[in-house]
Amino acid sequence: MSSTPGIALVALPVALPSPLQYAVPEEWSGRLQPGHRVRVPLRGGEVFGIVTALGRPAGAPPRALRPILAVDPPVVLLESSLLELLAWVARYYAAPLGLVMESAIPHAVARPPRVAGAAEEGEAPPPPAAPVEDPAPPREPTAPQAAALARVRSALEQEQGGIFLLQGVTGSGKTEVYLQAAAAALARGRGALLLVPEIAVGVQLLERVRERFGPRAVEYHSRQRPSERRESWWRAWRGEASIVVGARSAVFVPVRSLGLVVVDEEHEPAYKQGETPRYHGRDTALVRARLAGAVTLLGSATPSLESRTHAERGKYERLVLPERIGGRPAPRVTLADLRAAAPEGTEVEGVPVVGGVRDPGEPLSPYLLERLRAARAAENQAILLLNRRGFSTSVQCRACGHVFECPRCSVVLTHHRAEQALRCHYCNFVLRGVQQCPGCGGGDFAFSGAGTQKVEAALARHLPEARVLRMDFDSTRKRGALGEMIAAFGRGEADVLLGTQMVAKGFDFPRVTLVGVIGADREMGMPDFRAQERAFQLLTQVAGRAGRGERPGEVVFQTYMPDHHVIVAAARQDYELFYARELEERRALRYPPLRRLASLLFDGPDEEAVARAAARVAARLASSGELESLGPAPMPISRLKNQYRWHLTLAAARAGTLARAVERVMEEWRASRPGGRVRLQVDVDPVSLL
Repeated sequence: MSSTPGIALVALPVALPSPLQYAVPEEWSGRLQPGHRVRVPLRGGEVFGIVTALGRPAGAPPRALRPILAVDPPVVLLESSLLELLAWVARYYAAPLGLVMESAIPHAVARPPRVAGAAEEGEAPPPPAAPVEDPAPPREPTAPQAAALARVRSALEQEQGGIFLLQGVTGSGKTEVYLQAAAAALARGRGALLLVPEIAVGVQLLERVRERFGPRAVEYHSRQRPSERRESWWRAWRGEASIVVGARSAVFVPVRSLGLVVVDEEHEPAYKQGETPRYHGRDTALVRARLAGAVTLLGSATPSLESRTHAERGKYERLVLPERIGGRPAPRVTLADLRAAAPEGTEVEGVPVVGGVRDPGEPLSPYLLERLRAARAAENQAILLLNRRGFSTSVQCRACGHVFECPRCSVVLTHHRAEQALRCHYCNFVLRGVQQCPGCGGGDFAFSGAGTQKVEAALARHLPEARVLRMDFDSTRKRGALGEMIAAFGRGEADVLLGTQMVAKGFDFPRVTLVGVIGADREMGMPDFRAQERAFQLLTQVAGRAGRGERPGEVVFQTYMPDHHVIVAAARQDYELFYARELEERRALRYPPLRRLASLLFDGPDEEAVARAAARVAARLASSGELESLGPAPMPISRLKNQYRWHLTLAAARAGTLARAVERVMEEWRASRPGGRVRLQVDVDPVSLL
């Protein structure tokens, strides 16, 4: 941009390829800055946008521009490094800059609850807070914790950033490392950002942060009321809160003088945004830390293959916590073989195997029921994982074989017995009061598969005295329900915590001595190249919830594949075994982390139009030595919310090669304006191809 005043480029929350030009009002001439939020006219209405640059492009013809209507609020919301971060997100993930800006500053947080002092008339945030000391005494670190902290503190002192991969077994004290690293950052007058993949994971972490740092810590996530998110955002902007704990979108909160970025459970796919802009919270956090000169700490017991490979190549420094706090042993894992009764003493690579045969329709094997009864008799607690909600996973007519499917999505409906309804877990279509088969008129149905509601019913039959909490999407919809459930279980008000994958992550319940996994191998059957990695991570993480207190823990995996390498590695809590085997398979298939991927997602109401559009793009992207084009093909879930879905996958060894190909596709797509209401979305570095 030239220095000519009077013109502002404004990024708007619509799918435009670039910002639009507006005239700067005379009263703001010389005062308007990049990062201001403004109200502007657009298509007969008015919208809010963010100023990204000032001046007039060289050689632009003079023409009448519509003026900016207001600067609201009258302070700079985004300082330069955040603007640079958002520009990177838009460029790397091939997303409209205005939509990226909207993710960073949702409308609900943009109006300040109260801006005091000089900030009301000034154009920039107040100066950063002075260095502060940790108000609560930290716990005495173990030798591995102390070694890890020494490296992080050294990097903070040098103020040159750095990326650390903190690989610690479950129960090894990664959270304490986070807290003491944050205290070290605050002591130097720097802020800290702690990211968690889901707020369910962050509840206990948030409690410990508040206990350690008091009112200087705030939370930021989508489960807050808009007013609460606004208050957290502005407290960080004003420098009143120096620590922010939040989910993916918290990566954009304006923490002052950022010195430390922590990404807890860095391997979790929940860090990936599912809609445009499809950014990855972990990778975006790495860029934000680099721009701020901050230290990044990636924590996990089961690092993603990408992060572990970066550590082996020297891009990250790996810090290891090899054992549990206090030298507590890892939980003993037993495999319940659901195929047939196993003879006594059977083992698979040192892991004991028992017979797990159960009655038809019973989700719990006799062995797991026996261990549940023993845990309750000893006044211990148990966690049960089944990563499928509802009662039965499919309903079929016994007379004609008709299976009830969603009319909007290519999936079967799940039976929810409590509400006497069949429900689609993708579009929320509901079919209530089904009495007759639409195919033959019969009324005899087979209910197959098991969800968390069926396990809850089985526990009521077999352990009627047990107090059970069911934690899944259905039971935690009500505001505050999740936190209440976690607190109640922590107080010992329930014997069994039953739930989907949210029960596997990050919780520390000292009285839990038993963990049971129902369907340990179901995740591996998904048609996705990361399916085995996700299965291993989920099994390892949930197993790590057992035996974190004084009493030893035990784990039961119910499985049809007791000798599969993923099951064995998870049972042995052996990340190195899994990593070596999985990397070998990825290398053979040339999947990440060996290459970079971008998925081009085509969808629309007319399947033929969607297929034609995908084929046209594929024809222009002939594979070469640097770029490989795979497809197009229907996605595994080929219809979702009445939209037919095809995809084309691009693969390249270098991110730049991939970016250039994606940019070319998007330019040609905008120029061609394909018919049939077909939409193209780009997913760079997809975590799933489903």
